[in-house]
Amino acid sequence: MTVEEVYSIRIVDVRRRSVDFHTTILASLNLLKDTDSRRFSRVTKNLDWIVNTSLSTPGAEYWHWAHACAINFEESWPERDVEFSIAFHAALLVHEATHAYLECRGIRYDEDKRLRIEALCVKEQNRWAASLDNEELGKMLNQKFDPEDWDFSWNGSKLDHFKAAIRNSITAKEAEQD
Repeated sequence: MTVEEVYSIRIVDVRRRSVDFHTTILASLNLLKDTDSRRFSRVTKNLDWIVNTSLSTPGAEYWHWAHACAINFEESWPERDVEFSIAFHAALLVHEATHAYLECRGIRYDEDKRLRIEALCVKEQNRWAASLDNEELGKMLNQKFDPEDWDFSWNGSKLDHFKAAIRNSITAKEAEQD
């Protein structure tokens, strides 16, 4: 397992499936740096780690105890559009860094606030996407906030999350072998 430090953030690929994770994340960070200095600063100041690991849900999570953005990176996207993948992961970084930013300001992610926090994080990633020069890409990245998308994250038991993470890990390994 290799740890690479870029812009004061340690990038680690726990899954060690391909070089795509490191190159995509580096390109995503550079895209943020080139397009939005404020959000790039939020990412670099609030995240210590970006980790590729198996999660119970697609996308990413903010791990407050490690100041980390954990990503369930998918190497096996059919006919992977590299430009979209880079921008998609940049949007994930904006979303998760917004969680970190709020937490650093004493706004804890709890049952009473999670709906508003997720809505704000989605708004931030959408604002960034809308600012891209490539309007079509920005539209493709736009995510409509729907609380039902977070139902499993919020209401699934620890055992259900564990099983889903294992299932996602096994599914990814099977896809590699095809």
